[in-house]
Amino acid sequence: MKNWLPYFFLLLPFTVCAQTDYQERLYLHTDRTTYVTGETIWFSAYLLDATTNRLSNLSRQFYVELISVDNKPVLQQTVALRGGRGAGSMQITDPLPTGRYQLRAYTNWMKNFAIRNFFTQEIIVLNPFVANKDSVSSSAPAIASNENTNKLTDFPLRLSTERLGRRQPLTISFDNMPAAASLAITRIDQLPSPKPVSINDVSSVSINDAGAIATQPAGSVINYLPEMEGPVLAGYLVDKTTGNRLKQQTAFLAAPGVHYSLTSSVSDENGKIFFNLPTVSQAKELVFHPVVSGNEQIGWEPQPVYVDNYNFPATASAPLIQDSTTEALEKERNLNSQLMSAFYPSAIDSTSFHPVIFGAPDNYYELDLYTRFPTMEEVIHEFIPEIRMRRADGNTRFNVKNSLFTEYFLNEPLILIDGVPVNNTNDVMGLDPTKIKSIAVYTRKMFLGPVVREGLIVLQTYKGDLNGFIVPKSDMVVQYAGIKPTALFAAPSYGSSAYQSARIPDRRSLLYWNGAVEHAAKEITLYSSDLPGTYQIRLEGISPSGAFIHVEKQIIVQ
Repeated sequence: MKNWLPYFFLLLPFTVCAQTDYQERLYLHTDRTTYVTGETIWFSAYLLDATTNRLSNLSRQFYVELISVDNKPVLQQTVALRGGRGAGSMQITDPLPTGRYQLRAYTNWMKNFAIRNFFTQEIIVLNPFVANKDSVSSSAPAIASNENTNKLTDFPLRLSTERLGRRQPLTISFDNMPAAASLAITRIDQLPSPKPVSINDVSSVSINDAGAIATQPAGSVINYLPEMEGPVLAGYLVDKTTGNRLKQQTAFLAAPGVHYSLTSSVSDENGKIFFNLPTVSQAKELVFHPVVSGNEQIGWEPQPVYVDNYNFPATASAPLIQDSTTEALEKERNLNSQLMSAFYPSAIDSTSFHPVIFGAPDNYYELDLYTRFPTMEEVIHEFIPEIRMRRADGNTRFNVKNSLFTEYFLNEPLILIDGVPVNNTNDVMGLDPTKIKSIAVYTRKMFLGPVVREGLIVLQTYKGDLNGFIVPKSDMVVQYAGIKPTALFAAPSYGSSAYQSARIPDRRSLLYWNGAVEHAAKEITLYSSDLPGTYQIRLEGISPSGAFIHVEKQIIVQ
């Protein structure tokens, strides 16, 4: 397989018949495999080239789902990838009943191949308030073994101590920092716990093993493109009157906002269209905009983002065995999670990727710096000489000055409000200028996929919420949950005796979680909690030489 082949697909028509051996393999390291209502599933992702077992930079996001035993997704989200690495979290919500679940993860490119290639990890959810009909009582809990036969224990990981008191420091040192790694320190208890999948388990499967990796048959249609820049949203353009699919039609897809996203595409011979949006980092309402002005007959039928085919393994459907001891532990962990959420809430990573669609504008006008006029016509006429307005038959027309030849373009520019294309200039003239924060003007030809416009005008509201602008009937608003912002694991630090004696409870059963150890210092210092017991340290990752790491150690908190 040549590395350029996946990129080659983007240069072809979007429905492609091809043969390719390139495949991705996804691994998630979770902090543990059993959770009580109110706790959080923390996970770190490793995207591997299935041929070389090296980190892959092809896909920029992946999809993760929690699936119930009756093959229904109960939690779903999209997570960003950078350089084959990503991290995220899922909150276990109150309505989820006690039972066995499947954590499943895959990329858009992996959808072209067999579902059995997706990453899966059995997860147990324990809800002390909502029991599952498949759970039964017994005098002793069933405990799954956490032993893993594929261990690489030669990676140097040194502990400052193996026994420590409550709220005492523990230092973990690395002689050589891993190329990629994630680290979890969890308390061992008597709750039933499925065996965690190791990165060695995923990497040890050969691409040529029969039944392990199903390749795409020759001549098959590639229905899902690799998401190399951001989400690729597919679907069909249809005539809303006849239901017929429309070929060779151009359309925009916009994600409005202060940092908006915008893309355009052309439907193929079968009416299928692919929109490649730059990464969107939060829940969005996407706006579909057909290029044909005033045509209300063109609609978009988007394909589902998540795979709606499920295959919950029959071996994972065995009933959970619980007794009074496990029920007491469930309630204790639920109470502990509530206390920790109240006193140590998780913060959101403030770093986010904001795509640059068109680069810096040639002229930018912050309207609060100018005298405020009551109409948009006055604002443009008085302050923005790069835009020429002309009226004819009750309609207003804009032309943008060509900065190369110091004369105005003959054709109209592309006009955006918070990233949403506007066909009718009269809609711009009817806006309340006090709701417009800025106007940017690009005085050159602009190219966006198949669309070419002579100039660009971008109006931005204060909150990026289209304040005062009504999307026309020819457009279509589509609900879309973008990439979830990354939550940061929160834990107290007891650097002085005053903090150690603080009366705020510390009931952490997860002492430490770091989904990207490679970005940490060579020495990681953390503190134990108020919960005594045996804690397991589990490191997963890739060494600088490219070997896979799986290290397990234990400490005792007295």
